[in-house]
Amino acid sequence: MHGVRNQARPEFASSRTLWAGEGLTIVAGFPKGIVKEPTGLEKLMWLLSDNWYFILPFAAFFGMFYIWRTRGRDPEGMGSIMVRYSPPEGFTPAEAGTLIDERADVADITSTVIDLAVRGLSGSRRDVNEILFLPGQGLQAHKDERGRTGRAQAA
Repeated sequence: MHGVRNQARPEFASSRTLWAGEGLTIVAGFPKGIVKEPTGLEKLMWLLSDNWYFILPFAAFFGMFYIWRTRGRDPEGMGSIMVRYSPPEGFTPAEAGTLIDERADVADITSTVIDLAVRGLSGSRRDVNEILFLPGQGLQAHKDERGRTGRAQAA
């Protein structure tokens, strides 16, 4: 390697031919103050512009937190809303379930059977098919004189 011949215009040369995969490293130095050092704000802006995608999760979190805080919380003083597990007065569970989704599902029929069992299958003979909106004769369930549930009988 040859040294610098001229301070104003440096020249560099290699003592041999460089083959593929070989390289040449040139080091230059100059006194401090020739190039203005960046300020702290400039360094911060470079850091943020180079790594902006790392800010996205934090921005999304704080954005969602703000929306939840201002619009997503339950109103004060409303108290708990009690869940209602029984149908309105005068309706069987099957009627209420059918009115809600306009379909007579297996769950509606099952809930009526369970409702009848919970109520003790009232002493009067009530046609189960009539409760379930089915025409014709069907099974009837009743209690005997001792309060025990009798077997279902064909009507």
